[in-house]
Amino acid sequence: MPDDALYVHLTDHKHQRLYLQRDGKLVFAALCSGGSTGRMREERYCGRGIHDHTGWFTVIQKDARHISTLNPEWYMPHSLRFFRAHHIHGTSPNQYRKLGRPASHGCIRLHRTDARTLFYKVKVGEKVCIQ
Repeated sequence: MPDDALYVHLTDHKHQRLYLQRDGKLVFAALCSGGSTGRMREERYCGRGIHDHTGWFTVIQKDARHISTLNPEWYMPHSLRFFRAHHIHGTSPNQYRKLGRPASHGCIRLHRTDARTLFYKVKVGEKVCIQ
């Protein structure tokens, strides 16, 4: 495993977490929420339905004020896109109570404060491991 990477642990459906590691040391951790069904799919899977992609990805785009291309009502602040329309991003305050367990359509949701902090710590091209 790389010493510098973003790790997202979704397999524990009661305590979903995101970790950022630098030089082999934990530098940031946050509660997160993955896909609401808890279904895990390999990264090459591209079918429909709510699910999480697992495997190694790369941050391919950053957008501080992202609006979903799937639904223009979905504001996704401090977004890190890692696969197709899948992002790590801040969620709405009315969704905070769901953090830590499956709740999204497939993105990785964070508290907006955590999303902002992570956004400024991660660069395009960094590795993301989702498991």
